[in-house]
Amino acid sequence: MNEYFKAEELVRELKVSERTVYRWVEETKLGELKLDLIDRGEKSFIAKTDSNLRLLKALAKKRLKFKNKRSLVNVKASGTFYKVFTENHIFDLIKSIEISREIPLKYSYLNGGASSWDLYARKLWSVEETTPKTKELTSHVSGYILSLVKKYKKVNIIDIGPGNGLPVKEILGELVSLEKLNKYIAIDISPDMLEILSKNIKNWFGDKVDFEGIVGDITRDTFQSTAFRNISYEGENTSVINVILYLGGSVENDSNYSQQLGIINSSMSSNDIFILEQGVDNGTKDLRFRFGKENIQSQTADLAHRKMVLDLLGIDESLYNVERFYSDEIKAKVINVRFTKDVVVSIESKSINRNLIFQKGDALTIWRYNCHSTMEVIRELNDSGFHLLSIATSLNKESAIFITEIRKAN
Repeated sequence: MNEYFKAEELVRELKVSERTVYRWVEETKLGELKLDLIDRGEKSFIAKTDSNLRLLKALAKKRLKFKNKRSLVNVKASGTFYKVFTENHIFDLIKSIEISREIPLKYSYLNGGASSWDLYARKLWSVEETTPKTKELTSHVSGYILSLVKKYKKVNIIDIGPGNGLPVKEILGELVSLEKLNKYIAIDISPDMLEILSKNIKNWFGDKVDFEGIVGDITRDTFQSTAFRNISYEGENTSVINVILYLGGSVENDSNYSQQLGIINSSMSSNDIFILEQGVDNGTKDLRFRFGKENIQSQTADLAHRKMVLDLLGIDESLYNVERFYSDEIKAKVINVRFTKDVVVSIESKSINRNLIFQKGDALTIWRYNCHSTMEVIRELNDSGFHLLSIATSLNKESAIFITEIRKAN
């Protein structure tokens, strides 16, 4: 455990800005505050002691109490906010914002976010220079996947976070042509996204694909009953198995990467195959973000869903600037909004009455992409109970696909 507080710890704990933390350090050096400091080179940090924490909590409370109320911008979550998000969604959003200062990206695919993503994905998929590596990788490994399921009469595809279905279209097409597809099951948090997917599957395959859409959140919901319900046996031999897909790299958008892999593993039956596709970062800096601060319009012209939650919370673009960067500290590509004013967001319903407080200078993450190296992904899969069968990387080495099964006792 660190012997001193990191600035971000105090920001989360005390609901103050980083500037306030740095000012407390300077005021202590000037003798204006009685905090214990720890020096590390040219930098000073606030020691992690109970007495320091008590004083800091008192300072934060006093700052909020006597803050000039005229400088605050008070906004309210829109009526649509309560229609789009369930009570559990809202509780989860509040917790994530208050503790992690982050809006989970999964909520951005609700409401109009699904349509925005569909348009963006179609645009990428249609331009050869920007075609997602998912298409290259699935084409590369499709033969190997078919060899793994050759001994089974039928295959269920269980697709996690399917988007509009473009990543899985080729695999479904091959299984349909071989008359091996039993059922296509898609799991997504967004009913709107599942509706878009259902229409696409119908347009592409007509009545040849038995489609089932399930509203679920892979960061917290297992799909064990679905996986086991859709396998079948002939005597002691499995005749229909599941191939679980998690394509497009969306596993990396969540702060708890390992939790998702654990949920997937615990949901699978013994013979199932799990295929994970994601970006990989093997230390090549020039493959990371190459952009700095821009305005929200230019950054999210094709990805309006990234700021959809902000809009529903009533946080107008005039209240923040946008920052895009690679964070060495958390090894992630990040898009933050940094508040230019003090803002209080009121969330009020029959069961919820909470104010979210953002001080000028506070940052709120609206998008992240964790950057794992190939070996880190393999270790994560192993730690989550998977046995690696095969791996393939894209030609530019920026993406990889991992084909696995559940690790069994010898």
